[in-house]
Amino acid sequence: AAYDGFYAVCTNLTNDSVWDILSISKGRWKINTPQQPEHEWDTEYTVDIAPTCTTAGSKSIHCKTCDATKDSSAIPALGHKYRTTVSKATTKKNGRITKTCTACGHSAGSSVIYRPGKITLSATSYTYNGKQKKPKVTITDSKGKLISPTNYTVSDSKNKAVGTAAIKITWKGNYSGTSSKSFTIRPKGTSITKTAATAKRLTVKWKKQTTQASGYEVQYSTNKDFPKKTTIAKKTKKATSQTLAVKNLKGKNQKAIKKCYVRIRTYKTVNGKTYYSKWSGVKSILLKK
Repeated sequence: AAYDGFYAVCTNLTNDSVWDILSISKGRWKINTPQQPEHEWDTEYTVDIAPTCTTAGSKSIHCKTCDATKDSSAIPALGHKYRTTVSKATTKKNGRITKTCTACGHSAGSSVIYRPGKITLSATSYTYNGKQKKPKVTITDSKGKLISPTNYTVSDSKNKAVGTAAIKITWKGNYSGTSSKSFTIRPKGTSITKTAATAKRLTVKWKKQTTQASGYEVQYSTNKDFPKKTTIAKKTKKATSQTLAVKNLKGKNQKAIKKCYVRIRTYKTVNGKTYYSKWSGVKSILLKK
């Protein structure tokens, strides 16, 4: 016999009402099959899985009314975007350069900026000539590697007069702070113009030199190399000539001394320190008996 009750069915009711689905036909209940609506697709892709720096993601077109998707495609990995950070080196401490991804924090490593080490000047001693002295500067780091001049500027002032002068180094680029390096400016020298000797005395005359000079120092020796044990030094401030008693010459045998050697240099005293010029050429004097 026919069953006039409800039948168990499996269906998707969607949004239709029960009365639309169920109806009576010839005194029996029957189930109407509703018409499925068509998908209404978005016009733009939706990111389903976001890509990272190292992993690809995916995207697809979504239906506006259900969970259906279509046209799925991959999104390439983004790749790291690194930012470089510089911790500058100082005159006493090393610095560091680091590279870090701004998106995920991944580190691409770091390198050390070694602190400045040795500062070398093209010359450490100059002779006064009234002009500014500007030695060339070469700097290596604490590991001995040359530091590019783009990382510092060099300035100098009042480097004309006799005494101790200095250049100032201002660090920039991968470095910070200041450094300095000193050098010497010596007085201009002079030269011996005349020598004479008698049985008892030696006489020496020289060219006057008073610019940036406090006086003169004359050395007499019985040895042309001027060793300390056979050398006599005499200073004078204003005179341009000097005499020395022959008996004051140093030697093992006073009577055997036949020749004397003489040289001269200028000097200047600045803040309690004495600066000397280079020695003049050596003159020899034959002693008369």
